[in-house]
Amino acid sequence: MPVLLRPEEAERWLSMEGGPELLKPAPEDFLRWWPVSRRVNATGRADDLSLIQPIGTSRAGSEAAELRL
Repeated sequence: MPVLLRPEEAERWLSMEGGPELLKPAPEDFLRWWPVSRRVNATGRADDLSLIQPIGTSRAGSEAAELRL
């Protein structure tokens, strides 16, 4: 689970005044995830919003069918 700092905690973290007490998992309902195209791995060739669009999971033979979690 990623650690996300609240804006009021960021300065403490960056100034090294804060320590491990700031490192708390993000609330489960705060983050969202979904499968995306494998094109996200092709750096330098594609840079558009379609990279983060959810892909379907029911199309046989599609990128989603190849998705490995």
